[in-house]
Amino acid sequence: TLERAEFTHALFAMEQTEVKRRLQFDGLLPFWYGMFLSKGKVIGEEKWDTYYALKNGFAPVTVSIAPGDRHFATGSALKLPVWAINDLEKAAKAKIVVYVVKADPPYVYAGEPAESLFSKTFDVDIPADSAAPQEVVLSLPKEEGSYWLHTTLQAIGRDTVISKRPIHVLDRNASIGPAKGV
Repeated sequence: TLERAEFTHALFAMEQTEVKRRLQFDGLLPFWYGMFLSKGKVIGEEKWDTYYALKNGFAPVTVSIAPGDRHFATGSALKLPVWAINDLEKAAKAKIVVYVVKADPPYVYAGEPAESLFSKTFDVDIPADSAAPQEVVLSLPKEEGSYWLHTTLQAIGRDTVISKRPIHVLDRNASIGPAKGV
């Protein structure tokens, strides 16, 4: 469906942009993302998720998460690299909150998720022109299922930006065959 294509496109756009930002890649041009930026041709009409995904990814001060995998064991601890990225010529102070949530969070910051299963908050001082990770240890749910890692960054004087990734938490005791050793 068109909605599924847009969802996949937005997630891909966010992840690709964040990876290049973490690597401090110069000259990012999101020209090929244009097909999913606006649902209409009139300025001010409803925007696609890709528009908001790129707005987060290209914010001068932003956050990026890099789980390294998408499949984890129930009840396990996840060491999540959380990147604070600052393209400004001056240092920035920000608050980062990392959540584990059941429902897919929107690309536009809508406040604290209603049903957060885990959260961790910390303050960061982000040097000028930098991209640096901090490791955050998350407690994953004890119930098997699909979840989201959802991270927000609120820099002083700037809009709140997000980074999100879908994950799958599996019960290793219920697995069969080679997956049993996960």
